[in-house]
Amino acid sequence: MTHTLSPPADQTPTLEDALRAFEFLDLKAQPPTSKTARAPLLPGRVIRVLANKLAIHERNVLALLKIPEQAFQRRQAAHGSLTEVESGRVLRIARIAGLARHVFESDAKATRWLSSRHLILGGRPIDMLVSDAGAREVEDELWRIEWCDFA
Repeated sequence: MTHTLSPPADQTPTLEDALRAFEFLDLKAQPPTSKTARAPLLPGRVIRVLANKLAIHERNVLALLKIPEQAFQRRQAAHGSLTEVESGRVLRIARIAGLARHVFESDAKATRWLSSRHLILGGRPIDMLVSDAGAREVEDELWRIEWCDFA
């Protein structure tokens, strides 16, 4: 296993993290390149992509993202994009899922790990991705696994 990735020292997502999230979502657009740039407004179709990649129902993805299902359906009917906050949440989940794929070297293993309960995390990693703090805990655990640091 190669160690080409490293966790950011201050836990702030880097350009590499954004690229990993875009790659995970199969997005062709480029992520913002400066620290002050805002998250791009993602198309609503990324919900389906994320659901397929994580092997969970779209309804569960919407719940993770705190997007009311009816509001999302109305926005989809009008061909609207996700809001900036929702887009940021999608990118956070995709970034961590992309890291899990890197660590486990398999989509299936990463999905299984994200969806399984872990005593050390106190629950399922996928459920923790609703907040920045939870995502940082999951990310830290993934790096410990990558580096075989179980102390």
